[in-house]
Amino acid sequence: MFVLIPGFWVPSLWTDEAATASAVGRGWRELSAMLGNIDVVHGVYYVLTKLVTDAFGISEFTLRILSLLAAAATVFVTVLTGRRLAGTSAGVLGGIVLVFLPRFEFAATDGRSYSLNMLASVLMVYCAVRLRASGSWKAAGGVAAASLFATGLSFYSVMMPLVLLTMLFVDEALRDQWKKLTIALVPALLAALGLALAASNQKFQVSWIPGIDGYTFLDVFFLQWFGDGVVWPRVPLTTPVIWQEAVATPALCLLGVAATVLACVLGDRRLTRFYLFWIFIPTFLAVAASLVMGASYYLPRYLSFTVPGVALLMGYGILVTARAAGPRRRVASLLLAAVTAFGTLYVTSQRTEFERASSDDFRFVSDVMGHHAKAGESFVASMGDDLFLAAYPAAFEGLHDLTLDETAAHRGLIFNQRIGIVHRVKLLQQQRVVWSIHKTAKPEQDTFLKAHGFVEAQSWRGPVHSVVKFIRR
Repeated sequence: MFVLIPGFWVPSLWTDEAATASAVGRGWRELSAMLGNIDVVHGVYYVLTKLVTDAFGISEFTLRILSLLAAAATVFVTVLTGRRLAGTSAGVLGGIVLVFLPRFEFAATDGRSYSLNMLASVLMVYCAVRLRASGSWKAAGGVAAASLFATGLSFYSVMMPLVLLTMLFVDEALRDQWKKLTIALVPALLAALGLALAASNQKFQVSWIPGIDGYTFLDVFFLQWFGDGVVWPRVPLTTPVIWQEAVATPALCLLGVAATVLACVLGDRRLTRFYLFWIFIPTFLAVAASLVMGASYYLPRYLSFTVPGVALLMGYGILVTARAAGPRRRVASLLLAAVTAFGTLYVTSQRTEFERASSDDFRFVSDVMGHHAKAGESFVASMGDDLFLAAYPAAFEGLHDLTLDETAAHRGLIFNQRIGIVHRVKLLQQQRVVWSIHKTAKPEQDTFLKAHGFVEAQSWRGPVHSVVKFIRR
């Protein structure tokens, strides 16, 4: 928690978190209707988050607190899992590495389900390890509960039961419990089937994801565990490179490869095989499904539940190196120190306002409107560009929304439906003060306001959006 808490509220809410805010900011009946149209795979997470936001309102804190608490619990269960597999030192080292992996840090401070999904997945593994050792139905029940919860949080989690079932072929002790393990995983597999059927008409949710191409290798080895980007840029960079990330990501990747090689060479093959299965089977399946089905299903953050496996493998590699005689002990110390140093360097970039997505300067818009707009005034938002309203609704209370046609809650979708200001001329003529919010590169609505009797009084410009105050002549 000492590493996770500082500054977790600093990054502005971004598109994905605004989607969460939009979903949970409506009534329960409206949320149920929305899940029939979109995001049914996130239903469990939305319900849990709505319980928090209904009690304490929508903010960075309330949208991220569940992720933060789940991340702390994930570290604890990761330590317990490592201890059962390879001893206390292996567990502690795995927990330390986990805290400093950028993808874990991202999930821990993001208002989406990734952190909770990591917790459910590592609980699934922990209970499977207990089942392997004890053969108890209690442990099998833990596997069933954790796998069902994980599937409810993310359809992609269905790949973790496949990892455990694959282990039956290479682990004799677990194979002895194959009946209990299989029975325990049936509820999750059935739930996944149900989700797949329910979401079959909601496939457009992943239509924006880039297809498998030459950059996918970079997505996997740099961003899936050692970075926090959405995807590796497919076009020339148009935003400044964050130097901390440019240094830390390749360094952590190399350290991960080094620790993996050491674990494979010096460690127990059965154990390293299990970690590698945990890491790469879901990745392989997501990429293969994309290639076979002709649609892209691979996105680095969707496989965040593999991050504890990476941490345990790296921690185990450091441990077996430390136990070796001679200079290898010094190598282990250097590996751990380097992971800590580069992980900390990456965290310093994550705790900046627009690191999540420089295009999502939602807090900038919110701050301007909250500090300067007065109740009774009006604002104009561009079509398809109003998620700042869902992310920070308090800043717009008491203001008239001139271009809103139908709310997201009424539509049963994430986004509001808007119409152009050109269709609201009569309503516009009744306004004295109008705030124009738009991407700086698209000032068309400012031109329209000027042509209809308004003059620019003041303007503010953020990384992407501009906020302009207009007053009628």
